[in-house]
Amino acid sequence: MPWVLSLQYNAEHWSLTGEYAIRSSRLEGFDNPFLNFDVTGESWYIQYARRFHDNWQWLVRYDSLTSNRDDRDGEAYAASGAGPAHSQFADDITLGLQWSVNPRLMLAAEYRHVDGTDWLPIQDNPDPSETERRWNMLLFQLSLRF
Repeated sequence: MPWVLSLQYNAEHWSLTGEYAIRSSRLEGFDNPFLNFDVTGESWYIQYARRFHDNWQWLVRYDSLTSNRDDRDGEAYAASGAGPAHSQFADDITLGLQWSVNPRLMLAAEYRHVDGTDWLPIQDNPDPSETERRWNMLLFQLSLRF
């Protein structure tokens, strides 16, 4: 079960948001030692958003995810032969821009520079050794309210 602490401060033209989560995961009883584990992972982020002009906002965010607090850099995981070290963590910095065209339509864009691949779903990346430690994302969003 995860434990999550979230805080947010809103001022007239800016917001500061932070979140910290800790979660324990355990699987046991398998003959294959790679399937048995008991780890505690954590994640957190801090975000600053600045509202400017009438319907515009920019943001900067730092995210961090660690699968195992006892092996933050994934070196023990890699040494065990289970996969690359960078599959056990992800740290990213995000820059974003948002425009509320009207109360029913919002357009947004984000650029993320990521170190680590723990965010990546295994379904889309079945062989973690084929992933790159450092990578980038450019995201666009259109939101409709009705």
